[in-house]
Parts: sequence; C-alpha cells; structure tokens
Amino acid sequence: MLTYKELAERLGVKKDTVIYRARKLPADNIIKKNNKNYLTEAAVKTITNEIKKQQQASHNATDLLAEQLTKKDEQTNQLQRLLDQQQQLTASLQTRLDDSQKQLTTVHDGKPKNWWQRLFS
Repeated sequence: MLTYKELAERLGVKKDTVIYRARKLPADNIIKKNNKNYLTEAAVKTITNEIKKQQQASHNATDLLAEQLTKKDEQTNQLQRLLDQQQQLTASLQTRLDDSQKQLTTVHDGKPKNWWQRLFS
C-alpha cells in the first residue's frame, strides 16, 4: 500500500494527478489509516497503467509534432530557394528589358527618315 505522495514520486507526477485518478476509483480501493489515505495494490496498478498510457500518448503526440515541424522547416526552406530563384530571374529579365530599351532608343535616335521611307517601312 502506498500513499498518494509516494505513488506520485514513484511515477514522477504531481500528487494532484494521483488524487484525481484515485477519485475515479471505487471507494474500497482507498484505505484510511491515521488520517492518511493509502491506495490498495489494485488501485496502484490501475493508476500506474492510466498514467503510463497518458504519458505514452503525450510522447507520441510530441514525436508527431516534431516530425511535422521538421517537414514544415523543409517546406519553408524550399519556398525560400524558389523565391530566391524567382528574384534572380526577375532581375535578369529586368536587365534584358533595360538593354532592349536602350537598343530601341539608340535605333530611334538615329537619322530621321523622310516621308517616303516612313510610308514604305
């Protein structure tokens, strides 16, 4: 037989957690001696199993969240690379556009055409 505090220390949880679980058990699983509550062996096993299941579920959820976070990091990195590529392409296109504009300006700044050349060109 163990007290709430002893079981809590053994399981590495708060005493309140053990008390919460013990309240859900039938009254005959708790023995009161000298103003202290003791848990029967059946109660200790039941509470231990419940807490271990909860800890395992919590651990599984943590693992799942860590895996999802890793995937999100990879996606973020991929998006960053794509954004960098897009910016480089945009800069390259702007450079080409500026060069084409300069060439057009140079061609138009040449000698003006007479009315006959403008008519047939």
